[in-house]
Amino acid sequence: LGEALLGGLIDNAFGADSPVIRMAARVPGTKILHRTTDWVFGILVRPDFPGKDLASLRGARLSGPFVTGTFMSSLLQLIDAGIKDPFKDLKLINQDLSDQPLALASGQVDAVTTWHPMFKKLVDTGAARVLWAAKQGDGLGIQGLSGPWLAKYGEEGAVRFLKAWIM
Repeated sequence: LGEALLGGLIDNAFGADSPVIRMAARVPGTKILHRTTDWVFGILVRPDFPGKDLASLRGARLSGPFVTGTFMSSLLQLIDAGIKDPFKDLKLINQDLSDQPLALASGQVDAVTTWHPMFKKLVDTGAARVLWAAKQGDGLGIQGLSGPWLAKYGEEGAVRFLKAWIM
């Protein structure tokens, strides 16, 4: 999606907060138009993980997609819980969501930072339990329109686009 926007093949970016903001910053004149979705994210641990709070993750192996806002928000929660330097006090593993079920089941990781629908799937199947969860709406999707599109269609075009999106 990012490459398509940067290459001028598409005119709007729709996704999670951090990736869309990064895309928008790289195409001159691109603006964030609206919030599209919200979801729950958090830190899940293997069912047999002995800890009951975030501080118990000290020394653990924690995975998540590093470039996401949810990963960084989760690290901030760990810092607030007393793990002052997660980069030293945990083993952080850059891992995509699709790899999380096997990583938890095999013991490759102790915990994951994840979001819906993977969050729900891991909990519902018993593959993980919730150690910490953000509030509904703390995770968000956004949509931006490219600078070239806005130059061509202007503010009125953006309003019409948003009305069509809502409908």
